[in-house]
Amino acid sequence: MNGKAALFLLLLILPSLVLASPLLIDAQTGSVIDTAVVTLQANGTMHDYIVLPTQPLTLSPLPSDSLLLVRANSSVTYDYFARLAAGAVPERVPVMPAGLVFGEVRDARDNLIVRVPVMASCPTYTSSVMTDATGQFRAVLPAGDCTLRVTAEGRVGNGSVRIVQGAIIRTEVHVSADQRLASRSMPAWPFVVILLVVIALAVLLSRKKQGAPKSVFVAERAQGVLKEKERLIVDELLLRNGKMTVRELRFNTQLPRTSLMRALAGLETRGILLKKEEHGRLTVELVRK
Repeated sequence: MNGKAALFLLLLILPSLVLASPLLIDAQTGSVIDTAVVTLQANGTMHDYIVLPTQPLTLSPLPSDSLLLVRANSSVTYDYFARLAAGAVPERVPVMPAGLVFGEVRDARDNLIVRVPVMASCPTYTSSVMTDATGQFRAVLPAGDCTLRVTAEGRVGNGSVRIVQGAIIRTEVHVSADQRLASRSMPAWPFVVILLVVIALAVLLSRKKQGAPKSVFVAERAQGVLKEKERLIVDELLLRNGKMTVRELRFNTQLPRTSLMRALAGLETRGILLKKEEHGRLTVELVRK
């Protein structure tokens, strides 16, 4: 390889190796956010960073579109967010005030509905998430009024929620039996056949419990009696679907190790969480009820 070819190859590779130290700018006030815990979310993975006046955020070019979640102002959850396009990170990243929605989707019989999409529509942002195996969903949305829409088994459910910056908002979306999607006219006989099949199955399974069981974390029903440090730990676990390593908890809550372990021991004694070893790492997981 001659010198010109080597130089050309270097120029192609160099942009992908350049690190950026973007400034986080409050989109409303224009002020710089220089102290925060930042989470970069992309392709189902999450990476955490600590930003300090002497330790700026440093990011390499992004391989795909990503979501930047920022926790500042000592909030219990994310209070800013921004969408980042794939490629080089800009020098200034405006971040919008945001909060976290923690919700459930239920049918007309109040059963939780699992694995269905929830579409969130806000004035400046739209997002789609799926309910998990317990019928619950989580989404970081911009502060303000947003609508929620669910489509499940040919029926729809609508809801609205007001997002407060830095707060966890709990809500439910109910899919009503009388809210159906519009459809084209079809012959009556397929419905008759389906009805007969349903009746036959109902007779065979009459003693079998129908619908998804209601499953919630024990911690959600004990929020009113939790101490400040315990509530901080529980809220952080709820953000990560109820399971984290002790190292991640300490990093995200910034609690001293002694205080963290004491609080975890108290929560475990009351049956709110469990500690166990996984792959050589101490892990804690919220107990479901």
